[in-house]
Amino acid sequence: MGHTLRSMLDAPPNDILEHGHNARNPRSSIRPQHTRNDHNDHQRGTIIGRRPAYLAANAVLCVCAIGCATVPNLAGFAALWILGGNTGPFFLVAGQTILADIFDPTSRGTAVGFFLGSCVSFNSIAPLLGSIIATFTSWRVIYGVEAGMCLFGLILSLLFIPKASEVENPKLAETTRPRTAKEILQTFNPMHVFCQFKYLKVILANIACGLLGFNQYGLLSSIRRVINPRFNLTSPLSSGLFYLAPGAGFLVGSTIGGKVSDVVVKRYMRKRNGQRIPEDRLNSSLVSVLIILPLGTLLYGWSVYHRLGGMALPIISAFIQGFGLMASFSGLNTYAAEVRLAHRTAVITGKYVIQYSFGAMSVGGVVPMIDGIGVG
Repeated sequence: MGHTLRSMLDAPPNDILEHGHNARNPRSSIRPQHTRNDHNDHQRGTIIGRRPAYLAANAVLCVCAIGCATVPNLAGFAALWILGGNTGPFFLVAGQTILADIFDPTSRGTAVGFFLGSCVSFNSIAPLLGSIIATFTSWRVIYGVEAGMCLFGLILSLLFIPKASEVENPKLAETTRPRTAKEILQTFNPMHVFCQFKYLKVILANIACGLLGFNQYGLLSSIRRVINPRFNLTSPLSSGLFYLAPGAGFLVGSTIGGKVSDVVVKRYMRKRNGQRIPEDRLNSSLVSVLIILPLGTLLYGWSVYHRLGGMALPIISAFIQGFGLMASFSGLNTYAAEVRLAHRTAVITGKYVIQYSFGAMSVGGVVPMIDGIGVG
């Protein structure tokens, strides 16, 4: 739910960004900020613990949403918007790490699939919700709704996120916290995250996630650029409805992909008499990466470029692309928490650094690429 709110915070209403303010592509400036913030997210969890840090981030997001709904000027809105939006990566990093603490390897993929499916699908559903609210009432109501959702998420977090002592392996769930000022400063050294890149398995998996992130944000950020002119959609509500297709694909693909990754892990464990290798999980993503995702991407681009299939074919192909994308992500995301078990928080953090970097390049470059070479 926290990532849902952050995805809505990523899209500031046009009302407050008018009167000559440069808001040509605000998302392209927020994505690089997320890559810088991923490292700080990792250190907050190290210093005060993952559960307290998760609850604190949720509370900060709630306060920022209330502030965005009531702030009277652009400067205050921008400050609160950026502060609230920067909590988003922490929900992803801490959420995956907490799930890895709670669930055993044979059910971990399903849990991560449900978690990331709900997070990523709302990246596409949030613009629709915002469009509905902005069409029928003030844009400030969006942030009031966010504050209520965030408060509800905070209550659920208090009730259901276990303490480190309550999980199966508390030594892995609760790292040694820094005690002196020097140790606290040392935790902000980014080399603990970047040194994970020297492991070939880690960096290759991260690059694969980065390429998938490039595809994901290219799809989402190009919809209004290519769909609105193609079908003469003029209102935010009508164009926002198109986001439901990839959003549904994200949710279904992540859920099914996570379950399939667990099935693949169990199958290989039976072949090895109970022995498990983290790389076994990656086999579950091969069909999605090599067949489903390229098929959906090509169908979507060509159907819009050549004006084929009316509105039905782009909708279906966007669903297929979203399904293949998240089915590919499921095995890779769970693998990040398993490849180096004792350093999984740093590995997951590094994954999102690369993933958001590729996403920033996609958001910033997709429109010039469409204008230069065409969407097909």
